[in-house]
Amino acid sequence: PRRFPLPNPKNSHPFQVGFLCLAARRPDEQRQHKTINSLQPLPHTHYFAILARKMTPGSQHVKNRLTLALSLILISTSAIADKHFDYADLAYSRQNTDWHNFGDSEATTLKASVSFLKYLHLRGRYNNGGVQLPARNARQDSWSVIGLGAHYPVNDALSVYIGNDHNELKLQHGLPTERGWYPHIGARYSPSDKWQFALEAGEVDVLFRDTTFLVETVYSFHPSFGLSATLRDYDDLDLTEYEIGLRWFFRN
Repeated sequence: PRRFPLPNPKNSHPFQVGFLCLAARRPDEQRQHKTINSLQPLPHTHYFAILARKMTPGSQHVKNRLTLALSLILISTSAIADKHFDYADLAYSRQNTDWHNFGDSEATTLKASVSFLKYLHLRGRYNNGGVQLPARNARQDSWSVIGLGAHYPVNDALSVYIGNDHNELKLQHGLPTERGWYPHIGARYSPSDKWQFALEAGEVDVLFRDTTFLVETVYSFHPSFGLSATLRDYDDLDLTEYEIGLRWFFRN
């Protein structure tokens, strides 16, 4: 009988181990079990598509790209979980503007991030608020963000990161869609398994160049779930967003 060297599980890809085990079977066993290693999408990847369909039609192509990218990465069984950059978050958002006679807006915000290749992450955000903005007397219809970043774990508790996000701001009343980039830097710190804190700063180029700051706190009440509180402030735009959400750590 043929003999195959057994791979070391610590140094081998899961698919390599499965292939060698399947090859060691007799031909009739191979036919019987030929579907054992068929790759099936993880059930939770469908959640993103369901959430996206429930939102407004604006920026549909951005939401589709984000859902596809998240699904492709989530089905990778060799991905390493990162507590700072692997999450999905559904939040209630309140947009507050300091401009006179401009009212606030309530919205739903969907945020997600996935890490891959150890030091990279893909993230996205979608907000369907209708806040009035000062430039050109514009009113938001939807705000979509998708971007790529790189992170480095300084130690088990602290990670620093940089990135660049593409913004697409759809406006009401037939005004043209605004698009621009958001280069940023930030840090995420976890003093314990229960708490996470984040600070971020960048410059967004939508409507006009504006400095943006972000402060975030996450409390994990379960290994896979937590509560998030986020404050995002646009300096010259005089717009502040407050978000309270439920966060899912999908790789825990």
